[in-house]
Amino acid sequence: MKKKDLLIPVVMLAFGAGIGFWTRDRQQATALPTPPDAIGTSIGDTAATGGTERTAVAAANSVASREASPPRGDRTASAAPESAPLPLPPLDAKIADIYDTLKDRARRGDGKAACRLAIELQQCSERDFMLQGADRATRMMANRPTEARADAQRQQWESRMLDYAQRQVDYAIALDDRCKGLSETQTAEHVDWWRTAALSGHVPSMVHYAKGDGFRLRATLDNLDRLSVYKDEAERLMRAAAAAGSAEALQQLQQSYADARGPRGTLLQQAIAPDPVEAAAVSALMGERNVPTPEIEAQRGRGRELPAAEPAALDAKQQAHSSERLAVLRSEWPRTEATTGAHLPPWEQVDADRRACDQDQFAGSR
Repeated sequence: MKKKDLLIPVVMLAFGAGIGFWTRDRQQATALPTPPDAIGTSIGDTAATGGTERTAVAAANSVASREASPPRGDRTASAAPESAPLPLPPLDAKIADIYDTLKDRARRGDGKAACRLAIELQQCSERDFMLQGADRATRMMANRPTEARADAQRQQWESRMLDYAQRQVDYAIALDDRCKGLSETQTAEHVDWWRTAALSGHVPSMVHYAKGDGFRLRATLDNLDRLSVYKDEAERLMRAAAAAGSAEALQQLQQSYADARGPRGTLLQQAIAPDPVEAAAVSALMGERNVPTPEIEAQRGRGRELPAAEPAALDAKQQAHSSERLAVLRSEWPRTEATTGAHLPPWEQVDADRRACDQDQFAGSR
């Protein structure tokens, strides 16, 4: 194979290393800080599943004080403040300047403040990797084989990639400026603040935490205690988010219950036992509410259409059970927000996620 034939996959690999800032696969090694004091009330009530109750460990205020509670309970005790909360600081604020304010509000039960603190600290813990990846990709593009530069189509593609890298660098430089003054101990707290925000009932935070997006692979051994707690809470939190109307929660649950997994399953898939009956019920509900699967949604973002994936074959008894579960889900999850179908560049998606922290969407507040 010629060098120029290797250019695209190699460069994309370099971009992947930098863009890992936004993925679970690039993870920050962290020390285990003391969990935040104020953790929201535990989430979840008893819900029958096929005549039997599934039990798991309930959300609690610390690792040491977990209590049993079934994960299929979908109603969430809202910790949203009774009065209208204060607005969050502007997005361009230096994080060290707003850290104490957000931390104090989060400790007092403000889920929106906990969300904002979590996402800011997580970004700051990843900024170096984004810069390193963009720098590698830019240097590789500059040193590409001469013969590859003569191809007009390839040059157009390379121009887009260079622009992409520059935008990534610009974002990381601005982020680095906003992160000045923070210690590694502070940035290491982001998983704890994601959990605080999720347990408050703040729906965007519930989805983020339950997906496992607060964790990073390279910090697995540093987060074993946190991951143990996460495993006990993830299913219940994601189901509570679905009950509160999150379309993404439906997508994540359907993927996790489906009995067909790739070699790199998500953390949520590892936390949830495969359940073809529940997967079929959730899939049917998604179909009724025009919620696409993540695969179909991703292809639509590229201007393509894929047929819906065939659900796992069920026998007659399972089909009947799935129909019963669908009826229950229609009742317990009465409404699902419409999906936007928007696919943003990673740096724009992160800012959209930061803005989502200011949403007054709390489970149990419908």
